Amino acid sequence: MADAPRLPPGDELAALGRRALAAIVDGAVILAVLSLVLVPLAIAGDGLTSTDLWVAAAASAALSGLYHTIGVRLWGKTVGKSACGCVVVRATDGGPVDAWAASIRALVPLVAGAIPVIGPVVSLAVYAIAVRDPLRQGLHDRAAATIVVKR
Repeated sequence: MADAPRLPPGDELAALGRRALAAIVDGAVILAVLSLVLVPLAIAGDGLTSTDLWVAAAASAALSGLYHTIGVRLWGKTVGKSACGCVVVRATDGGPVDAWAASIRALVPLVAGAIPVIGPVVSLAVYAIAVRDPLRQGLHDRAAATIVVKR
């Protein structure tokens, strides 16, 4: 039986506002990287075709998944989390997150967002669950057995 999630001694849960700001910063980082490819592509042609937009959406999802997985696995944080003083840790003991958990944590919102028609709403729900959770765990945190702390 797995240990129940709890706040590790000495840690303080990251406020939801801080986490939301980190997500906005991370989104800006991903958008900036995608823009390095999309803007020249749009300028070189007559704008972006629908195929270009589908490719951009797929590239955005892949980049986001890699960005979050690698950041959380290697450093416990992304650029946005670092800027906001947040770290993702194992919920059981506050230790570093392994590759599997980092991947699960990144994939849950991406898969939710990919559901046709209702994806954006489902993706938002993945995060919104944290509002009523005592450890402020979204569905992605629960799936990966992680919490976000202020360090």
